[in-house]
Amino acid sequence: LVLQIGSDIARGLHAVHHLNDYEGNPLNVVHRDVSPQNIMLDRDGRAKLLDFGVARAATNKVKTRVGILKGKIAYFSPEQSHGEPLDGRSDQFALAVVLWELLTGFRLFLGSTDIETLRRVRRGTIPELRDECPEASDLLVESMAKAMHEEPLSRFIDGNSFAAHLD
Repeated sequence: LVLQIGSDIARGLHAVHHLNDYEGNPLNVVHRDVSPQNIMLDRDGRAKLLDFGVARAATNKVKTRVGILKGKIAYFSPEQSHGEPLDGRSDQFALAVVLWELLTGFRLFLGSTDIETLRRVRRGTIPELRDECPEASDLLVESMAKAMHEEPLSRFIDGNSFAAHLD
């Protein structure tokens, strides 16, 4: 079930990240708030991503000031935690954190305060998935590690690639 939810959301993110305007120009949308609160199941059991309230597109007229953080800190990617430019791989990291938590039953980065949570995200210490979820397959362990890699360029190229590994 967790992997199906992940696959559904990864494919949805792929669609969002590859949206074009009416002239065919890429919108470069980044959700910036992939978290359990923003994932719902429809009546047919398909996972849907909700709440694009803090989403960012290249065409936005109002820009987020440098250093202003948007989203839920416990699901930030390392680059988001530093206020750096984001692309779809940041959403991929956040989705992987959600999946890690669903698979293990533990919160990955949550601290006692927002500052402590931000420190944990920036430190980037991620326990081996198999240590917390012994039934995880080798492919799942590899896929999750890739999606949560500290370097965005080392993550999956897009949401469909991540979804294919989850499938």
